[in-house]
Amino acid sequence: MAIVEKDEELFRNIVKVEKVNNGFVISNDEGTTVIEEDESKERDCKSIKRMLYEVLEKIGEYGSKHDLERVRIIVVDQNEKEIE
Repeated sequence: MAIVEKDEELFRNIVKVEKVNNGFVISNDEGTTVIEEDESKERDCKSIKRMLYEVLEKIGEYGSKHDLERVRIIVVDQNEKEIE
């Protein structure tokens, strides 16, 4: 019985990201989030960034400004200058 409970705990943090024609669908056992892309752009980096942050939040690794270290996702232009 303990092995089954352990396996159930592992599956709680599984996050599924599905690329759909107008954005991303992100889901886990806590719910589903839809992130829409700006279809006027060839590549909508803002929606990709939002999708990655949503994944971090769903696995409990979003972090705060008070953490000694945290993951930060940035978008850069062709000259590697941070934008947004």
